[in-house]
Amino acid sequence: MHRSLIMPEKPVVLLLLAMLWCSGFASAALSDHPVVTGIDGPGSILLNDQGPPTGSYTFTAHVSCGSPPYTYKWTNPPGLKTLYEGKDYSTVTIPVEKLALSGGNRWAVWLTVTDSEGRDALWMRNNGLGNSNEFLYLLETDYTTKTWKKTTEPASFSAAPAGCPQDNGAGGSSSGGGTVPAVLKAMAAEAGIFPLFPSLPSLRSSQQQHS
Repeated sequence: MHRSLIMPEKPVVLLLLAMLWCSGFASAALSDHPVVTGIDGPGSILLNDQGPPTGSYTFTAHVSCGSPPYTYKWTNPPGLKTLYEGKDYSTVTIPVEKLALSGGNRWAVWLTVTDSEGRDALWMRNNGLGNSNEFLYLLETDYTTKTWKKTTEPASFSAAPAGCPQDNGAGGSSSGGGTVPAVLKAMAAEAGIFPLFPSLPSLRSSQQQHS
């Protein structure tokens, strides 16, 4: 005797998927490692005709995926001298003398990011040289033309997969689980239910309205 497989109604499936997402199970599967999606920093250093440059400069790391909260480690030279390290250092303000490199016309800082599971953010070098956990922000000037060049490693940062947990710009983190990803929104729209699909509380409210 052949038995047909009884599938639950699509609204039930969507609700279960959304609950898994909001609880963090689905989002955890998107990416094992954190992803550095960008570093904001100055476009130039204030030069001083009477002596060395002065002032302090602010850098902000943007991180997603992995398992928040993240630990930020800012160094110069890389791997040798730690300037700031901890969960509260997604944004740092660094005196110019701590950014200086040899040559007198270059200033830089390196960043490593580790999530709560001890996994590093990584980027892939070109030409098959493997990956690195050190992200670079470097400024270089030509004293003759007084022009500036910014270099980052990687040269361009990766965008985080949709729905990943991410930092909140102030050293903390948000789980990201309360926001349902685009794929679930599309499924919901196709089914004609919960068209906005913004969060689990809204889902519960919509479920009550459709019951």
